[in-house]
This record gives sequence, C-alpha cells and structure tokens, in this order.
Amino acid sequence: PDKFSKSKTLWFEKFKKGSRRFIDVGDLQINGPKIIHFPQNLLGHFYNFFYFENPQRTRQLKRLIRDHVHYKEEIFELAERIIKKLGDFKFSCLHIRRNEFQFKDVWTPADKIVENIKGLFKSGEQIYIATDELSKGDDHKHFDPMAMTKRNKHTWFTPMLEEYGEENVHFLDEYFDKLLVSDVPSIWVGCVESIVCTRARVFIGTRKSTFSGYIQRLRGYMHDVGQKMILDAQTKYPEEYYDAFIGPSWAMFPHATFGGGHPYWGREYNEAWEGVWDPIS
Repeated sequence: PDKFSKSKTLWFEKFKKGSRRFIDVGDLQINGPKIIHFPQNLLGHFYNFFYFENPQRTRQLKRLIRDHVHYKEEIFELAERIIKKLGDFKFSCLHIRRNEFQFKDVWTPADKIVENIKGLFKSGEQIYIATDELSKGDDHKHFDPMAMTKRNKHTWFTPMLEEYGEENVHFLDEYFDKLLVSDVPSIWVGCVESIVCTRARVFIGTRKSTFSGYIQRLRGYMHDVGQKMILDAQTKYPEEYYDAFIGPSWAMFPHATFGGGHPYWGREYNEAWEGVWDPIS
C-alpha cells in the first residue's frame, strides 16, 4: 500500500510472495462485522495469511493463539512422566512419519536419515523416536493410534539402532504400559508424544508433517529451548539448510510459493513465535 514506508513495502511484498492475492480487510470496515468470510481455503498457518501494518496487532494475534489454542493440561502432565525418565533436555528426538502418509517423496529410508542427520546427536546420547512406522512390511493401512503402544521389534529402524546403540534408542512402547496405560485415551497418544518431543535437546521432524510442525512451534514458544532451527530428516545437515534471510522466512527460498520445497502448511516458520513474548503497549 502507498502509505507504507519503503522498508515496510519491501517486507510486505515478501510476505505475500508468490501467486497469492491481497485483500485489504480495512476496506470491509473491520470494526463493524464480527465475521469475515473468505471464499477460498486459507490452507496454511494464520501468520502466513494475516498481515497487520501495526506489529502490536501481530503480536496480539500470536499471543492469542499461543495462550488459547493448545492441548489440555492433562496431556502435558502425562507427557511429563516420560520426560522425567529421559531427563529434561538430556535426550534428542526424531519424528518419523510414514505408515499411510500420502507424501511418498518423504518416505526416506532409515540409512539415508542416519546420513542426513550426522553431527546433530551426541555420542551415546539417548534418542527418543516418535513414529507411526510399525516395521511390519509394506502393508501400510490407516493408522491406529494405539498400535505403537504395543511391543515392537522396530526392524525398520535397524540402521539407527546400529548407529546410536540399541540401548540408547527409545520408543513409546517402552514406556506405555508402565507409565500411561490406564490414563491415556487413544486420541491423546500422539499429543502426549508431541509434548515429549518438545523437551528434547535437538528435535528433527519429517518434512510436510503437521505433527512435526506443531512440535516445532511449541519449542519456539518455550523460553528454555535452545534449538529452534527447523530440522527435518529429509534434509542433509548442514549443507542443505539456509540460515540468512530478509523478510518472512517462507519468502527466502528459491521456490516462489513454497518454503524450501514445502507447501505453506508443510512446516512451521520462526514467525510463529518471533515477538510473542515482547511487551504490548
């Protein structure tokens, strides 16, 4: 818009980079209507689509989502039982999404994942793997949340067991019967695992997985999480990562409407939590 300063205009152009159409809701007398209907699906994150000229409004929206759109307190308390066993920030975590996942381009073989993430884990470190891979052949059916709570040989993960040491690699089935069995509805199983992952020293997710994405956002919200860089098992560390940009991070990558090969919804961005703790005057 004409009223923007030169620097704001540049940032705004980067914000809406790609084929997206700009709608000025100020023209709709935003203080009047309680509901605004958008005729197209805003498939992505709220901070990818709503731009406020006043950064205070942006922080207010981010804080609203952080404080009021989240898991129940009971889920955090259940996850704490596993976190205490592993030690807060005393372990690292992988999320491997496979099973019926429709994006077969991210069905990265286990040995390739080990190669991609070399250097991210410490020698002898405890590794927690959150996954829906049942290691029972190629017949991947609709996922049963309780399937990973049953004892499993985890043969698909053999390259990781060999690389990190079988005694150092942990899955949900190791803890479920002892710590969670009587208190966790099936619909909460994935939620509990995601909270466990938020307290890892290093978290590595799966590209295009919104489950990984929400873990990354929660880690961004947490003051004491040191590693906030978005890492995924499909990208070779460190040479395939970008670490410098100007403007929204989804606008920095070579693919105009994609962030590093992701659709907008396929990963989180640091804008989700940047400024969320800053004072609002």
